[in-house]
Amino acid sequence: MKINVATSLNEGYTPYTYVMLYSLFKNNTEHEFTVYLLTDGLSEESKRDFGALCARYHGRLIYLTVDPRVFGDRLLGSGEWTKEACFRLALFDLLPDDAERLIYLDGDIIVNKNIGSLYSKDFKDKHLLVCHDMTMTPDSEPVYGHLHTETFNKLIRENRYFNSGMIVMDTAYLKKHYSLRNYMALAQKLNYEIHAPDQDLLNYAHQDETLYVSEWEWDLFACNAFVRGYDYATVKRRVGVVHFVGEKPWNDGDHLHYDVEKLWWDYALETKFSGKFLDDFVKSSTADTYFLKKAYDLGRANASLEQDFQTIAKSFGELNDLRERMKNGQE
Repeated sequence: MKINVATSLNEGYTPYTYVMLYSLFKNNTEHEFTVYLLTDGLSEESKRDFGALCARYHGRLIYLTVDPRVFGDRLLGSGEWTKEACFRLALFDLLPDDAERLIYLDGDIIVNKNIGSLYSKDFKDKHLLVCHDMTMTPDSEPVYGHLHTETFNKLIRENRYFNSGMIVMDTAYLKKHYSLRNYMALAQKLNYEIHAPDQDLLNYAHQDETLYVSEWEWDLFACNAFVRGYDYATVKRRVGVVHFVGEKPWNDGDHLHYDVEKLWWDYALETKFSGKFLDDFVKSSTADTYFLKKAYDLGRANASLEQDFQTIAKSFGELNDLRERMKNGQE
């Protein structure tokens, strides 16, 4: 099967995107891939690395250059998201006409199974195959601000808000009906009061054009899975696409790690970046003082609470003595 795949990245994300593509190729050797990299520029070394990886698995590599200035200053808002997060909004302007179907994958994903059945799934009367965003469920707190809550409340309540990190696209249709200009017009309509710029706009624009597939199989948030009792062995055995949203497996000691992250390391350690990953992780983890400071702060807080408890206990003792004296007519 011929499969088109796209992802967005900058130079800093090259190693992690490399791991994602490696996991895709390793588990889908019978498919023929054309890889579209959305970027505003990569080093020659990174281009050689991607070129060699694609050639090793007989894939074709095409760069789609995005000028970040086309997004203006307001779309990224708070600065929480990188400009590369919005690159997929320009995808339909840049893809060639012969790319009639495509799967978009974020760089913090591991493709753990064969994606042939997902990629070839019938769109029916829809144009995007998506998965529910596991952090935006009907019982979610309205954390994205008043306008976002009002705008997306119906989608969230009906569990129709999807994650943009894994989308199979009917690009033959979408290229004819959508462009960056459409999405930027929607952003203006919403007065740019959106939280996840690309994801919110895609949800708003395509809310009636999506066919949902199981997020537990095709866009499983690793951290959510772990909290709900999934361990490494279960995820490795059952899940096709694992998404490491939020804190990353390769990040240092400023967050709690969990065993599902081992899946990312399984693939990462088989790549040319394995030494870099291990070296960076060890250096940053041993130098990080986040949890040491947290432990110190908790110790101080505990000492303060202990002192407060002793003060309260003393007060209760004094009140009890007073009650007893009053009861005995001494005061």
